[in-house]
Amino acid sequence: MLPFAGGVVALIVTAALLLVGWYQLRVPLARRLAQLPAGLALSLALGMLWFVFHDGYTPVFGHFRTLVGGKSEAERVTLAHQVYAAYRRHEIGGLQKLLQRADAYRSAIREAADAIGVDEHLLLGVAATESSFLPRDSHDGGKGLFQITAVPKFITRRAADLLDVAEPQVNDPRHNAYLAAATLKHYLEEMRGDLFLGLLAYNIGPRNGGLRFIMQQYGATDFVTMQPYLQTLPRDYPIRVLSYALAFKLWQRDGKLLAYEEGDNAVKIQQLGIPGF
Repeated sequence: MLPFAGGVVALIVTAALLLVGWYQLRVPLARRLAQLPAGLALSLALGMLWFVFHDGYTPVFGHFRTLVGGKSEAERVTLAHQVYAAYRRHEIGGLQKLLQRADAYRSAIREAADAIGVDEHLLLGVAATESSFLPRDSHDGGKGLFQITAVPKFITRRAADLLDVAEPQVNDPRHNAYLAAATLKHYLEEMRGDLFLGLLAYNIGPRNGGLRFIMQQYGATDFVTMQPYLQTLPRDYPIRVLSYALAFKLWQRDGKLLAYEEGDNAVKIQQLGIPGF
């Protein structure tokens, strides 16, 4: 913290000196040309805008956020790089086929995401992880596109109301998507907006008392402190979901996927950001 505090003090002193210098420089500049101070100020503003949108800004801002955010921001960066690493491990050709297979269901998933209020790419990532867009009944009781199992009655009721039906049909991809979106929204709210915990809670469901009970049992407060206790539970589930969600976001923006390790693709992907994160 000491180097950071020194850096902040130096930044404040530098900014103060620049302001004083600018105040004193304005009068002689105006004597030369009345529009000169305004023109110079506009040039500086445009230069700062260029820097913000330049590739070099992202790592600088990222380092600053890490310094300011301390432990919580460091944990956030660590989790983000787990997602980037998972995306990097995907075979691009196979991933493209999965994304193309999703086309038949995208309109239903987008509709459900908009109606419930969750990120569309995040919901697509859940479907990719659950069924690879091959709806089926699985041996553990999961059904359809999102492998829906036991859904609490109040969530089923919410989905039914939005669909304007008496009872959602899990084998209908549209109904399945609404049930999944409503369930995910519930767990994200239960975990106070923590994306990783919300996804983990979605996957665990009510078994073992649900994620909240498990966290209380071990005294864990976030995804990072919870990970070591998930030996028999899918601790990589949120990472997989978000790596697929990132792929969908890239696909929508560029119409193609970028190989993470090639050229400056890593910087471009990090600038795009992880959906919902």
